[in-house]
Amino acid sequence: MKNLKTPLGIFAILYLIYGIIMNIRMFTEKMWPTYLFFISMIIGILFLFLNKPTKQLKNYKFWQIIIGIIPVTFFFVYMQIVNIKYDTNVQNPTNENVLSLKTGIKKIEFSKYKGSELSVFYKDFEKEITEIIWNDEPPAKLSGVTFVINENKYYDIELDSIPKLFKMNLNMNWKMNEVGNSKIRNIKLIEENNE
Repeated sequence: MKNLKTPLGIFAILYLIYGIIMNIRMFTEKMWPTYLFFISMIIGILFLFLNKPTKQLKNYKFWQIIIGIIPVTFFFVYMQIVNIKYDTNVQNPTNENVLSLKTGIKKIEFSKYKGSELSVFYKDFEKEITEIIWNDEPPAKLSGVTFVINENKYYDIELDSIPKLFKMNLNMNWKMNEVGNSKIRNIKLIEENNE
């Protein structure tokens, strides 16, 4: 128990607790398995084994703190790299705050839809939309929707405040009347050039 009062011991316990809680949550919410939580538990166990040998280092508390934050730092940097690649490959290079589209003479500002209900956006663009694709991550847990206009143009919408009753759907067939009151977190118009 005395060994757990060191910085690396505390990190080990935190990684283990996080991994266990997220694994339990994964099963209770019927999410698809993800190995990230198991990796967190393995890191916690590894840190428990490294705790005693690292206590022999000069300034061991400093080195244990450095070792303890390496996984979090690595994960953060990795996610930033993945997000940058995603953003540059998929997004239309326009101003994020006021993303606009010229449809004929009419110019639409999408910033006014952020924070509003999905059904409001859907009603305004219903005539243009040819297909609705529900985005779920992990599978069966609703995270957003894609409104397809044509094969090269679509609206990609991230959702917040999805009604709990309808957030999970193993059949992955949500209906607008069930989740229409979800709030829009972010919205992007994506136009792909197929030249």
